[in-house]
Amino acid sequence: MQPDLLVVCNKIEKKFLDFPPVLVVEILSPATASKNRGEKMELYQSQKVKYYPIVDPQFKRVEIHEFINGQYEQVVVNPESYPFALHNDCTADVNLLDIWE
Repeated sequence: MQPDLLVVCNKIEKKFLDFPPVLVVEILSPATASKNRGEKMELYQSQKVKYYPIVDPQFKRVEIHEFINGQYEQVVVNPESYPFALHNDCTADVNLLDIWE
């Protein structure tokens, strides 16, 4: 599987990841929507990827799912910004309104 975007906080020492990223973003299209909400979401959840934002450009919608208590929970929809606490001192405060410009 190749996500549209991923964030890794640990040092990458090989030509490939042998550990899950802390954040994976998928951008929906009519052709990928069911796979991104089904198969890929299940895979990322099984790998305990902490954050899984799904971006829907058609409806200008961002859903942020967070891995909580062994499963993904949708924590927010269309926030102006979101402070991702990724890993120890690895953080990102993302202004999500900028993606539509």
